[in-house]
Amino acid sequence: MIFKLRIQYFITIVLALVLVVLFEFCGLDKPTVLLEPQTEFWLTTIITLLTIGLVPLSLKLLTFERVKAQLKADEQSYFRWATIRWALLSLTIVGNVVFYYVFSTSTTCGYLALLSAVAYLFLWPSESRMTEECQQ
Repeated sequence: MIFKLRIQYFITIVLALVLVVLFEFCGLDKPTVLLEPQTEFWLTTIITLLTIGLVPLSLKLLTFERVKAQLKADEQSYFRWATIRWALLSLTIVGNVVFYYVFSTSTTCGYLALLSAVAYLFLWPSESRMTEECQQ
């Protein structure tokens, strides 16, 4: 189970790096519909709010009472909840990387991607983390 979680962990890192390489070196262009200022404002606002909400949620997800009760009852539920936590944080990382390159007039999404990447370091899947989070 930990091996599968580590594969998921590295998928996000590889996907973010592939997107950076595509945008930086392969000339992946911006869609023309996204060049409108109102669209840029609203999409940047949405990804900012998602990042502000999902990063703390993903870090605290396994400490909620309902989740802890499921973790104590079933070992397979740890994989499900760890995958949900990974997906929430991966959404913010990949979304911010894409929006950083699509909306090159603002560096907000770049900083938010870095913030999400630092938070991502705290989700490294290990046996000790799994036993600790399942027994709390």
